[in-house]
Amino acid sequence: MTGGTRTPSWKERENNKRRERRRRAIAAKIFAGLRLYGNYTLPKHCDNNEVLKALCNEAGWTVEPDGTTYRKHASAQKPEIPPAPASPRRLPRLTEAARFGVACS
Repeated sequence: MTGGTRTPSWKERENNKRRERRRRAIAAKIFAGLRLYGNYTLPKHCDNNEVLKALCNEAGWTVEPDGTTYRKHASAQKPEIPPAPASPRRLPRLTEAARFGVACS
């Protein structure tokens, strides 16, 4: 008995490529919308996962290292939404995310 790895079929590889391309396109649209409508000055090339973690953290969600996501406060009260700033702003948690080795340029 030989120990080997399974080789995905051609069709499976194509489906994986298509799924990954679609995932990247959706993330790009989210970040473009944040730049355009959310007054965020996001870097052009950055680790998407770390940016999403910072956004979740700002919105009141906690993201664990294994990807588990949950609300920080379990209270039934709705958080008060501050008025949108007139000028672009940086993500407040992005510098905190840099501690985890975010490669932004």
